[in-house]
Amino acid sequence: MSDWVPTREAWDKFLSLLGPDYDVAADKYEGIRRRLIIYFEGRKCQRAEDLADKTITRVIKRNYDGVNIDDVIRYSYGVARIVRLEDLEIVRKEDFVRDELLRGGVALVDPKDPYDESESRYAAFEQCLEKLSAANRTFILNYYEESGRAKIDNRKSLREMMAISQNAVTLRAYQIRKKLEKCIKSRLKRSLRMKEVMRDSH
Repeated sequence: MSDWVPTREAWDKFLSLLGPDYDVAADKYEGIRRRLIIYFEGRKCQRAEDLADKTITRVIKRNYDGVNIDDVIRYSYGVARIVRLEDLEIVRKEDFVRDELLRGGVALVDPKDPYDESESRYAAFEQCLEKLSAANRTFILNYYEESGRAKIDNRKSLREMMAISQNAVTLRAYQIRKKLEKCIKSRLKRSLRMKEVMRDSH
């Protein structure tokens, strides 16, 4: 469902659920979207607008598939709770992978400022992770998700799911990791150069 994009027909069916008048229905849709954004922001979700759109897309899909929705707002909040739980799991994975990749592997931005170094590396990691393809992003998050025995079992599952050898799984993880590290270092160097230019200009 995550890759599903609402068709014109699906949109029209959803808007007709909100009301017989197109303009009124469109206003109701915007109102629901605003409420969902506020819902996610109130729960400290960093991607509130994206999560709101993801929620609405799921509601549109279910309506299009014939699910009976009596109260759109109430139903949307129910879907939003599920989307939030999924996002929390994604954030947990991203934090774990980020710590694994950044632990001693990337040079400091500014050794004189540990806080700046940490914040800059985290920001660079997030930006570089977003640049990966969806398949590579999902793979690397799953690859580094666990520790200990759980990590071994998890990587075995990856191998079986992808129908490739363990060496192939390891090689793919290595290639993606190196790509991430190269991207992070490039962004950190660029950030450092910009800060040096700003310091020199004062």
